[in-house]
Amino acid sequence: MARDPQKALSAFGTDPAGAASHPCPLMAWLERRPRFHIHFIPTSSFWMRLVGGFFADITQECVQARSFRSVPQLTRAITVHMAARNEQPQPSRWEAEGAEMLVNIQRARGPWQAALKTKRL
Repeated sequence: MARDPQKALSAFGTDPAGAASHPCPLMAWLERRPRFHIHFIPTSSFWMRLVGGFFADITQECVQARSFRSVPQLTRAITVHMAARNEQPQPSRWEAEGAEMLVNIQRARGPWQAALKTKRL
């Protein structure tokens, strides 16, 4: 059965600063298309950086220097790469000073509060 792209649900992650500073065309477009959902994520979110780094590693180590003739071929290459990587796992370390974390939290709150005031969330 073919999937109707007009009925597919799409979700996006973005930082609230972009939505607060450019609300007019984007938000109006989204209001007319209920299948699109925006999830506002603070720019300083550690987990987003971790996920971005994970995909950057896969791209650099497995995908970038190769070409693939099909999605299943790409999927197999990533699966083999991840299996080899998981044989010798390396821990992720995150180190930050408390004062630095508080500065980042305060910086992230500004766009969130602006977006809440304009009811753009």
